[in-house]
Amino acid sequence: MQNLWKFLATVVIAPAALVAAASHAQTIVPNSDGPWTHRGAKVTFPRTLGDFTRVRIAEYSKDGRDASAGYRLRSGEGTLTLTIYVYPHIAGLSCDGIFEDARSNITRYKGSRLISEWPAPEPAAKGEGKAKVARYHLPQDTFREGVPAMYSDLYLYCPAGEKWLVKYRASWSGKAHQFPDIGALLQQIKWPAHLD
Repeated sequence: MQNLWKFLATVVIAPAALVAAASHAQTIVPNSDGPWTHRGAKVTFPRTLGDFTRVRIAEYSKDGRDASAGYRLRSGEGTLTLTIYVYPHIAGLSCDGIFEDARSNITRYKGSRLISEWPAPEPAAKGEGKAKVARYHLPQDTFREGVPAMYSDLYLYCPAGEKWLVKYRASWSGKAHQFPDIGALLQQIKWPAHLD
């Protein structure tokens, strides 16, 4: 199980690190017992979200404006790793373009298959579906021998006129119908007005 977690963390976290590597090396922030606040957007991520435990904090820019908080859930049904990214909007790129670029990090794996796409609420779920979500199935041994099949969700929220984006990657090793409700999890975070 420990090897599965290490692998899932690599799958979920590595794509952001590749994008950020050109400007600044990834910095791992000490994962204290208390809440952690994003230095730019002022989103506070608690140590636990329901049954999830925060396991990793990373900053991809020197000023901490491009950062993520990683959570993990282990249950009898499977293991889920969730990484929530908050980062500045990239000038000259559309939300659709950013979403497609993020999707390419999943579709480059042999055997990856799009299961479904749907609109989703913003992180605080106060309005209609303004975010984009895509779910993929990744077969067993896709990445290396012994890694189980998994489902992987990509979520992107681009608030109109705002300078911050919220993205998450969630990878689940259990059955599709048992995939934890990430939307309900996001609602437990106190999002600033400009991101809710």
